Amino acid sequence: MPALRESDVGSDGLIGIDALNKQRLMMDFETRRVRVEDASIPYRPHPGDIVVTAKRVQGQLIMTHVRAGKIDLDAVIDTGSEVTIGNSALRDKLIGRRNVKFWTAEVTGVTGVTVPIQMTYIDRLQLGPVTLEYVPIAFADVPPFEMFGLSDQPALMLGTDLLEKFRRVSLDFKARKVRFQLRQCKEEGIRINTGSDTMILSRYSTNVAEACIR
Repeated sequence: MPALRESDVGSDGLIGIDALNKQRLMMDFETRRVRVEDASIPYRPHPGDIVVTAKRVQGQLIMTHVRAGKIDLDAVIDTGSEVTIGNSALRDKLIGRRNVKFWTAEVTGVTGVTVPIQMTYIDRLQLGPVTLEYVPIAFADVPPFEMFGLSDQPALMLGTDLLEKFRRVSLDFKARKVRFQLRQCKEEGIRINTGSDTMILSRYSTNVAEACIR
C-alpha cells in the first residue's frame, strides 16, 4: 500500500517542491484535506476527470494552456492564497483592452501591513478545457512569479477562491497533469458562487452526466 499523508487544504501555501516530483497530491475541498500518494502506483481515473497538461519548473506544476480573454499565459496553483493573483505583465496587457475596469482594494499581509492593490474581473478564464466566467483577479508582483521565471510574461497564481469551486483538484507531479472534478451539476450547466457574484463553469472535456459522478 502506498504511504499517504494528510493535512488541511490551504495551510501550507505553494505546493510543489523537488521532493514531490514522484508524488500525486489530491486536494479535497469537500473534506478540506490534502492526501499525498506515491505516483508510481497507477492513477485510478474518476468518471468525469477534467485533465490539464502542465510543465514542471523547480518542482512546481505550471499550467501552460491558459487564456485570460484572448491573452495566453501560464498559471501556478497556490493553495495558500485566498485570491487569484496576476502579475504586472498581465495587468499591463489588460489595460490596453477595452471594457476592462480596475478598482483598488486594501489587503493586509502576514506582517500586519496594509497595502493597496488593483483588482478587476476577467470575463473568461480558460484552464485547458475548463472555462470560468467573470473571474476576480488581484494584481501584485509576488516572489513566486520571479522564482518560476514568470515576471516578464502574463501569469497567474490560482488561489483557493477558484480552486474550492471544484470538488477535488489533483496534482500529479510525475505525470505533469492537473485533474479537476466538478462540485455540482445541473442540466442547464454548472453555476459556482464566488461570493456576491455567480461564475459559470460552461465548458469542459466531458459531458455533465459523467463529470457529476462521485
